Amino acid sequence: MDWSSYSLADFLMFGPEVFLRLYSRVNRDFWPWPVVTVLASVLMAWLLTLGELWARRAVLALLGMAWVCSGAGFMLRYYGPINSPVEYFGWGFIAQGIALGLTAVVWRPESASPDTSRRRLIALAWLLVVCLLPWLVVMESGEWQALGLFAITPDLTVLASLFSLLLLPRRLRALLLLLPALWAVFSALTLWTLGMTVLLIMPLATLALIPFAISSRQR
Repeated sequence: MDWSSYSLADFLMFGPEVFLRLYSRVNRDFWPWPVVTVLASVLMAWLLTLGELWARRAVLALLGMAWVCSGAGFMLRYYGPINSPVEYFGWGFIAQGIALGLTAVVWRPESASPDTSRRRLIALAWLLVVCLLPWLVVMESGEWQALGLFAITPDLTVLASLFSLLLLPRRLRALLLLLPALWAVFSALTLWTLGMTVLLIMPLATLALIPFAISSRQR
């Protein structure tokens, strides 16, 4: 068998239309969960502006729930059946969510929270990402029901997580950024193969921001 004759498209058993339809299906089937995720996104933006320890723990706990929901819902139930590697990522998302939840419980920060101006900047970046980028799927599909929301779709969940992870120490942050990096590479290759250049913005933005997220100081 001449493997050099194969391209990435030969390993995908679905086309762009099938992929985009997943977003509409999950929003419809999980209703009213999409409304809950929007409210949670706004709540997390407010929590990110606070310097208290309980607020930082709450952000990590909500972030963990978002990873579990995205992995168990969108990835294992909808995306995995048509793209088998996604099933492994789905279980990885669940494990990452549990790790974030445990971190929220046992974490004892050794330094103070970021200063007020930086917290506000992080919260603003978070809010812009979770409010504007879901519409990229709508632009690609032409259907407003196909919003790619945080805590449901993996690409936006991963990208938005980068801002919340800035609350953590650098070493722990670097460990938790391994799965986002792997997923961003996989997602970017898949979207490129499907010809979805608009949706490529999210995984490419994730890959571009990960070095900054790792090197950034906690305060």
